[in-house]
Amino acid sequence: MRRFYILAITGAMVLTIAQGPARADQKYEWKDGTWVAMVEPVEGTSAGELGIIRQHFAEGRHKKAVKAAKKFLKRYPSSPGREEVMMLAGQGQFERGRYYQAFEWFEKQLIAYPAGQYFQRSLKRQYEIAEAFLTGKKRIIGPLRLKATGEGLDILFRIAEHAPGSQLAQEALLRIGDYHYARRAWGEATEAYDQFLKLYGKSPHAPHAMLQAARASLSNFRGFAYDDTPLLEAEQRFRFLMERFPRTGEVAGAPKILANIMEMKAHKRYKEAEFYERTGRRRAAEAAYKRLIAESPISRWAYKAQQDLDRLAAGGKAKRARWPRFAALMRWRRRSNNAPTPESPIETQSAKKSEQDK
Repeated sequence: MRRFYILAITGAMVLTIAQGPARADQKYEWKDGTWVAMVEPVEGTSAGELGIIRQHFAEGRHKKAVKAAKKFLKRYPSSPGREEVMMLAGQGQFERGRYYQAFEWFEKQLIAYPAGQYFQRSLKRQYEIAEAFLTGKKRIIGPLRLKATGEGLDILFRIAEHAPGSQLAQEALLRIGDYHYARRAWGEATEAYDQFLKLYGKSPHAPHAMLQAARASLSNFRGFAYDDTPLLEAEQRFRFLMERFPRTGEVAGAPKILANIMEMKAHKRYKEAEFYERTGRRRAAEAAYKRLIAESPISRWAYKAQQDLDRLAAGGKAKRARWPRFAALMRWRRRSNNAPTPESPIETQSAKKSEQDK
């Protein structure tokens, strides 16, 4: 390497001496084994104007580079340098912090040249723009600075469409799921991870996506008073995780999570049975207790359910309703069936109270 530098410097000195006095600002480039004076780019030809754009960009004049790029594309519709010009314009806007304008330039280039020389470079820049939006960078529209997380997610989807099957496409789809998960948008996170697994089920990232989808489903369960579909779905997902990727499941504590889910399911069943008993629906309560014992025989709620069944079988008193009026209303509805609707106990009590007030 040292020998090369010595030869290069010597060549430059010989070239300078041979050509006589040179301009102080003359620039040279190493080309075909010798130093060649660089030709100053001038307007009038596509090569010259491309050189001007490169020069603007290299010297940090990004606004001028973008302006010259627009002029170039209008003047030379069939130039082979159009792809590079679009890429440089996008990079110029990126350096100026105008991320969405940069995305538009890169998108125009990727659509026009899907197998071009600068395709991968611009695709990576789009990923950087999406990441900038997702981490708080604003979209600039005139004097306005607008939140652009939606645009960031859309850009990630477009990256996956531009390069399906690529490593960058996988990272883009996975980033969408991770973004929603971090913001506790459990439904959107699950959907994004499922889409990733559908397209890239054999990817090295598949265990992570499957684990996060299971966690998101479990987190989507809101409590015993709500629908237990997310809880049942989470159970299936963790079981499938243990089948497909047992190592990942073990490290994540999936066996313990499955045990907890079983207890949660049993607890919910027990609450349902208690509700039936408190509202006077003895047969429904007995059926619910038996169902709990059959589904979760080793849970602590199964033991409590058996105790309640034994109490009911021995003729013991049913549990008292926590809401007496609601229990009375439920009994009245069962008696009425499809008969003409009489006044409910609650309405009757309200009417009597009104008459007394009068």
